[in-house]
Amino acid sequence: MCSAGGPMEIEILDLEERDYRCVGCGERFKSTLDKPTCPACGSKDVVTEDA
Repeated sequence: MCSAGGPMEIEILDLEERDYRCVGCGERFKSTLDKPTCPACGSKDVVTEDA
């Protein structure tokens, strides 16, 4: 059922990007996920990069 009110309010969350490095292929990438997958090789064996 639709409601005919005013404009819809959407809250945008401020997501923090972290730097990661793939242990398998060495690819460096950024992600907002806690357990990302390497975009180059698909490995889940990634570590966070120290800032």
